Amino acid sequence: MWKRGFFYIIQDMSTTHLSVIVIDKHPLMRAALSTALTSAGSVDVVAEYGSVRDLLTEFGKFIPNMILFGIGNPGTDELAMLHSLRAFFPTTQMLVLVTGELEGQVERALALGADAVLEKTVSRTG
Repeated sequence: MWKRGFFYIIQDMSTTHLSVIVIDKHPLMRAALSTALTSAGSVDVVAEYGSVRDLLTEFGKFIPNMILFGIGNPGTDELAMLHSLRAFFPTTQMLVLVTGELEGQVERALALGADAVLEKTVSRTG
């Protein structure tokens, strides 16, 4: 269901050090994603935001190589904000994390400009 794989995107980057902005509504998820990314060594999380609107209020402060955007809150249209992100960051790689619970998220994210889509799934068993 991916347009391009996450690791393909990272390998495709022209820089040896990757700068990333993490966007997710949940502070714990943002912290977990940031920790996981920075533990990779060559990834620098330059900022974390609770929403696309928060990021756009500070537009120009950071121009990252990649934006990691977590979506999937029922009753909201976070995917519509992906189009705004693409307009403000036309050359930045967009990786969207979806819950997998809302039908059509993957296809819609790719149509709106995501470079890759991954599901936010965690198994409680090994």
